Amino acid sequence: MNSFLAPSGVIGRLLPLAFCIAGVFPAAAGATGTAALAVSIEANGRAQVHVMVAALVTNPPAFTSAVTRMVGRELEDVDLDIEEFKKMATLGADTATAYPHSLFQIRGALDLQPLVEFLRPLDTATLSIRLTHPRTPESHCRAGKRTFSWPAVEYDDAVTLTKAALPRIEFEFGYSARDVLRIAGPLLLILLAPLGLTLRRRGTRTAAGTEAGVLDFRSFLERSLRTGLLLWIVWMAAVYGLAGDELTWFVLGCDSLESQIAAVVGVFVVPPLLVVMLGAVLGAGGGQTAGAATPRASAARVRVGWPLVLRTVFSQLRFLAPAAFAAVGIAYYREGFSAKADEWFGVAALAVVAGWAMIAWVNAGTRGGRPNHGQSLQFQASQRRAILQRESLALALTVLAPAVVVGLGQRYRLEDTPRMVAYALGLTATLLLVRFTNWFLGRRRFGPPPPTGTAPAPPFRARTAAAVLLPPAVVAATAWIACELFDFSFVLTRGDEGWALVLMSVSVALLQTLPRLLHPRTGQAP
Repeated sequence: MNSFLAPSGVIGRLLPLAFCIAGVFPAAAGATGTAALAVSIEANGRAQVHVMVAALVTNPPAFTSAVTRMVGRELEDVDLDIEEFKKMATLGADTATAYPHSLFQIRGALDLQPLVEFLRPLDTATLSIRLTHPRTPESHCRAGKRTFSWPAVEYDDAVTLTKAALPRIEFEFGYSARDVLRIAGPLLLILLAPLGLTLRRRGTRTAAGTEAGVLDFRSFLERSLRTGLLLWIVWMAAVYGLAGDELTWFVLGCDSLESQIAAVVGVFVVPPLLVVMLGAVLGAGGGQTAGAATPRASAARVRVGWPLVLRTVFSQLRFLAPAAFAAVGIAYYREGFSAKADEWFGVAALAVVAGWAMIAWVNAGTRGGRPNHGQSLQFQASQRRAILQRESLALALTVLAPAVVVGLGQRYRLEDTPRMVAYALGLTATLLLVRFTNWFLGRRRFGPPPPTGTAPAPPFRARTAAAVLLPPAVVAATAWIACELFDFSFVLTRGDEGWALVLMSVSVALLQTLPRLLHPRTGQAP
């Protein structure tokens, strides 16, 4: 909860003072005899403390000591500001150590008595209290009324200092065992269901003595579009609906927006990828008969499975990138940044369209002819996969190489003329790099050789101008995504980094696709 709006952020440190001045607390900040206390506990157990006293503090060490004894922890990064003219003192600090906490629970207490004993000689009559902690299912606090629950939980109270003794403010929040099971149980079921189906089909294939166990998992996640997409959609919807990302934040103790983004991207992307890889390995081990079960044969099947793992992971990139972008948007939305979240959701949608457009373009360009042997289907599929890999690498180089040039120009603040020269050199270098990479990869043989006497795989053909111009459109979309990732601006008054990256990338893509437009029947894939 250490984002810009969180209690430890810039605005978070000023909110308690603004509340006091605006009259949210019972008495105005400038009135005699009032004080305000705001304590924010983070997911890692550490706290930020803010105290404001509407009186002239003449003993700053005693003030700091009273706050230290109140929180029961040593303070660090202490910021004490005393305004003699306004007769006001403010103190902000962080605790050096965390409150006692387990993996799923944080508990502690605030002893108000030391602070009260310091405030009474200053004619302070009331103390307004605000306690904030991350949103969790379980939350208990003896600090008055719960007033706010999103994106953090807040408790507000006001106490009168005329009492002889004030009770300790005890707090406890986190996840109970029931809450953890309620969240983790369905998520584990979603991950184990594809593996269970793979093992079941593998056993069926083994009993039949066939070697088709590898194709079962591929048909479930790779060949079947609806089923493969369904795994990611169900997983992301379940994680968001069950608040699995918030549980991950709490367990890992994420105390900044950057760490929260990294955690939510990991929980959205890593588990499905692990399921894909493990399922490919499990599927690669099936199909052997009892008489052929030898250690060497089993090792050979496992070695054959690893290329399938890499191919399966590559096929999941069409889901991985949009899922990662959507996860970033969810992290921003959880913290209350709706506008920023909408931008990242738009990036995720654009990544989906760009990925599927590239796949459809390659499939349409390589379609043609009827194979006269069953094995030629596998050969044509491997060739189509090789073209897709080559196109994907060319797409990455077309966008990332200009991004490096634009980023260096932004970092070193080049003038207009040197910057234009750098852009021109970067455009030329990117074009040469892409063409060399395509030439090098084009010399390699991908997949198994075609069977003797069978029809070869059809060459890549660009039949229409729309099909030729589709790759530059995909490049433009990818460049826009890169501008969002690298924070390149499209506002001319702030810089031209965004427009420079898009124009350079699209120019390289157009120069690459020009032969296809001139020779649509023989133009090869770049």
